[in-house]
Amino acid sequence: MNNIENLIKNLNEEQKEAVLSTEGPNLIVAGAGSGKTRVLTTRLIHIINEKKAWPNQILCVTFTNKAAKEMQNRVMQYVKGSSNAVPWLGTFHSISVKFLRRHAEALGYKSNFTILDTEDQKKLIRNIVKGEDLDAKKFSPQLIMYHIDQWKNKGLMPNDVKIVIFHHATYFPKSGLK
Repeated sequence: MNNIENLIKNLNEEQKEAVLSTEGPNLIVAGAGSGKTRVLTTRLIHIINEKKAWPNQILCVTFTNKAAKEMQNRVMQYVKGSSNAVPWLGTFHSISVKFLRRHAEALGYKSNFTILDTEDQKKLIRNIVKGEDLDAKKFSPQLIMYHIDQWKNKGLMPNDVKIVIFHHATYFPKSGLK
């Protein structure tokens, strides 16, 4: 009995069904500690071993970095010759960043762009407000981030937004359009 057969043998019936159904996508929904990572990992190994897909043809999205790393490590034990067993295995955010970096130039960006977390965004806004000699109480990072979020949700680009700044007040047009 080969290693994949041993992995499958140790699964319950529902888990085996999820592993062995290789046609189309598969969504695994179960509670903590129920074996989701083991099922997905075994399914990946099974698909690759059965030559249903090459590792770079598989998109596997999980919720946590811990699960993604664990899955990569487990798959690497069974897939020879690759330091990154399934390149499109990761969290939604990590896969999205990889995709954006790979195609950044098509969007007019360089692939070495930086993504700022919330604290870095606030720090940057504070520095801009200070550098523009604006009243920090009237131009709080939260207020500015709120408006930027609204504009992003409307699909507006920076050139689509007109902001009129007076030193005593700010006018953020509701439409956001020039």
